[in-house]
Amino acid sequence: MPFDAENPLQIVLDAFGSAPFQRPSRIGVESAWYSHVPFGMWVVEQLRPSVIVELGTHAGVSYSAFCDSVVRCGLTSRCYAVDTWLGDEQAGFYGSDVYDEFRSFHDQRFKAFSSLLRMTFDEACQQIGDKTVDLLHIDGLHSYDAVRHDFDLWLPKLSERATVLFHDTNVREADYGVWRLWDEIAARFPAFEFIHGHGLGVLGVGRNLPLTIRALCMLNQHPDAAKLRQRFEMLGERWHVETLLDMQRISYSSLQASVGNLLAQAGARNNADWQAATAERRRLEAEQATLIRDLQQVRGEVEALRDERSALLNSTVWRATKPLRLFGSIIPTGVRKFRPTAALARWGRQRPLQDDTKGANGVEARTHDYANAALKPGWSIVFISGEPDTPGHIYRILHHAEAAVAVGAEVQQIEPMQIRQHRDALEKAKLVVLWRVAMSADVGYAITTARASGAIILFDIDDLMVKPEIAQTDLIDGIRSQRLSPEDVQGHYRRVRDVLGQSDACIASTEPLAWYLREADKDTFVIPNGFDSVTHRKSRIAVRERQRRQEDGLVRLGYASGTFTHQRDFAVAAEAVARTLAGFPKCRLVLFRDPQRGTPMLDVTEFPALAAHADKIEWRDLVALRDLPNELARFDINLAPLEVGNPFCESKSELKYFEAALAGVCTIASPTRPMKRAIRHRKTGILASSVDEWHQHLEELVGSSGLRRELAQAAYLDVIWRYGPRRRADLMQSLLLQLGGGPEAARAFELEFTREARAGNGPEIASYEVIFTSDRMSSAEVTVVVPLYNYEQYVTEALQSVHQQTIQQIDLVIIDDCSTDNSLQVALEWLRRPQTLNRFNRVLLLRHHGNQGLAHARNTGFAAAETEYVVPLDADNRLLPEFCAKTLAAVQGGRASFAYSTIQCFGESDHMISNHSFMPIRFAQCNYVDAMALVAKDAWAQVGGYTHIAYGWEDYDFWCCCAEQGIWGIHIAEVLAEYRVHGASMLRTVTEKRQNKAAVVRTLEDRHDWLSIVDRG
Repeated sequence: MPFDAENPLQIVLDAFGSAPFQRPSRIGVESAWYSHVPFGMWVVEQLRPSVIVELGTHAGVSYSAFCDSVVRCGLTSRCYAVDTWLGDEQAGFYGSDVYDEFRSFHDQRFKAFSSLLRMTFDEACQQIGDKTVDLLHIDGLHSYDAVRHDFDLWLPKLSERATVLFHDTNVREADYGVWRLWDEIAARFPAFEFIHGHGLGVLGVGRNLPLTIRALCMLNQHPDAAKLRQRFEMLGERWHVETLLDMQRISYSSLQASVGNLLAQAGARNNADWQAATAERRRLEAEQATLIRDLQQVRGEVEALRDERSALLNSTVWRATKPLRLFGSIIPTGVRKFRPTAALARWGRQRPLQDDTKGANGVEARTHDYANAALKPGWSIVFISGEPDTPGHIYRILHHAEAAVAVGAEVQQIEPMQIRQHRDALEKAKLVVLWRVAMSADVGYAITTARASGAIILFDIDDLMVKPEIAQTDLIDGIRSQRLSPEDVQGHYRRVRDVLGQSDACIASTEPLAWYLREADKDTFVIPNGFDSVTHRKSRIAVRERQRRQEDGLVRLGYASGTFTHQRDFAVAAEAVARTLAGFPKCRLVLFRDPQRGTPMLDVTEFPALAAHADKIEWRDLVALRDLPNELARFDINLAPLEVGNPFCESKSELKYFEAALAGVCTIASPTRPMKRAIRHRKTGILASSVDEWHQHLEELVGSSGLRRELAQAAYLDVIWRYGPRRRADLMQSLLLQLGGGPEAARAFELEFTREARAGNGPEIASYEVIFTSDRMSSAEVTVVVPLYNYEQYVTEALQSVHQQTIQQIDLVIIDDCSTDNSLQVALEWLRRPQTLNRFNRVLLLRHHGNQGLAHARNTGFAAAETEYVVPLDADNRLLPEFCAKTLAAVQGGRASFAYSTIQCFGESDHMISNHSFMPIRFAQCNYVDAMALVAKDAWAQVGGYTHIAYGWEDYDFWCCCAEQGIWGIHIAEVLAEYRVHGASMLRTVTEKRQNKAAVVRTLEDRHDWLSIVDRG
């Protein structure tokens, strides 16, 4: 698909980020790659590759840059460095010391996700799966034949997102031939070449390249390409100069030692040797001074670049215009770039869509006249539902009404036939929301009545029902399958469009759908379909019930269609499903039918390949939406096929993805725009475009239960915030504030963009084994998570404090981080006591496969929790009996994401900590919130969980992440927990913590742009 961007340089600079400015870990060894290190870090950050392979590693400067970026971005990439570490005729041959030195460096930093493959490139190729490599760096033997062979050999290993880097594209001497190959293939693929550092070619091989990589490749012949090359060259030069300086210092120190030895041996008798040594020393000192000056100059240039970047990327204009710069990449197929005159001619600004000057019932069209509306706490909102008996009513009316109540609104729901009975509510309303409502006399009456009282009219839609021209059987298959008249559907869509034309603003369920509404010159807010707390709770109980059942060995592909309208959608995957059923005897397809009439929701007779496997189809009775979690949890793989490019399908929401994720099921979906925005391919789900891709990925998922579990876990942590009630309430409040105008609208707008910019990957969960489990299958609201590492003398006291909580239903998760003492056995014996099992609703004892540290132990516990709220409790501390009950009461019914109490220190100190009300700006002084707090699990997932921070300040980092995203908490001015202070090496008081603040803040500056937290409060 052609890339539609007017200025690709802006897209690259917009994503410049902090990666090019990070200090690499590999400094001080000889390499020609230092000048490309900033780009190497940047390309990993942008590509976020699943698999990285480097062919030709030598001292490891380039490979370490890739790995540094993997660590910094918190990626789950698998990395492979391939080299014989023997050398070649071009670079020269060397002994095993190069490999041994790099192996030592590598294993201390990257061993958890990286492997050094000491073999030939051909041998390594046999160990890497086809279509799996997202980033390939070729830097082996540089003759034309050799590099041609390497590229051709590894081409089948490249994924749909793959980018290939070629080093030495600008070396045209001796038998170097990379430049020849580059000239050949750069004409076949999107490409960009850096000229400095012997040349680095960037080749976009995959068809689904990330936006920024595509933009970079468009710059190759762009007049601004030189600017970008210059910036990366300056940034890389810093590390090259620093390495020269380090090596010079080593040489200087070595020479000084030699001089000392000579003096000791020869004494003052050999004055000539003394003078020669002195002269050599002075020469080296002068050379060192020159290098220092060069380094200072480069550092100054880097700082100037950093200032330039900050001024640009932090400017209001740059951030506010981000949607316009990316317009071409997210606009739906068939929608042109917005031209006001064309849109107004099509939709009408000051008149309704009818030909007369008054709309139905004399209602005049109105556009953007709500700027001075006074929307304050206590808003009165009326929701009018056009389809009160459909599942959409739950997503678009009930869920939105619940969100409005959560932000302080008074809400009333009415149906179109009840409009005239609720005149008082309409006259009182400040906002009237019409969902899927077609124009009628009653609807016109509602609009007229509400508008006369100054209300804002808000139009809500979750299907493309405002384009009558698409109501054709080749675009909307439901017209054919439900035997509807296209003319009747078009007429209904016109009446729906009439309501749109007379509204003030709109809500849509997806971004592509929003663009169709904006084409009508309507300000449109996106509030996705989502789930409520009841659905979340039912889904997780269904997951636990499945875990208890004995598996029958079958792998179920589920298609949860609720209506007989998706024949053409399923056709996308039908052949691939049939081939998968044929290839796996234990595979089944789960479909649904009407329980009363037995009518199938999918007519398999339209798919001959599938009909041949009728004996492998499980038919289930269609259930109400409230009971869907139990059915979804039976699936092993959730199918979500849609017609890509069909404007009706491209506007569909991603609810099949998040509902399956809640039920612990991974999804394979068609890459429509909403699904591509929702699913990170091979991270939180699978995207498949063609029949072959569907078949390939289905076979992979059917054959790997581990991959299914990994994707399902990541998907669950991905959706619980984005589609949950807390986030929906935030979006509702933002909508109301922006409709109200003024400074509050500006701040609400900014917060949403800030959150979008800071969104990243979910928490990283370490591997573990289950040591003990017990589940009474009830539903609790709080889980206490207790990490263990060498706490055998304290763990019983901590666990007993959990046992004594006054809250009735409570879960407990313990994670042993490979203790070397008896902590695990102490915890296990305590859990096996009858009084323990009778006290807790659910108990888990887990053990990491390797020591991971406190942050990862907490993340494992949070991920294993099946409750809405989690309390982390270090095993040497203790909770007072009312902690869970009172912190839970503080957050229930509100929008706070965590609650914490004042904490009493005991042991070697009696200080009070966490003794301040929540105020984000206070984090600029010190961490004043202890880790012992009741935390919403969705907020934990949204900020990426806990991260290991030097000096052991995982909780400080976590609270700062929350503050960055506007996630806030409540302080309870009462001592509800006790913190043990012990050991000379620990930070014992708040005063000591403040003394260490500077080092911690420096760490946080690197990760979180600390100043932005202070500026925004």
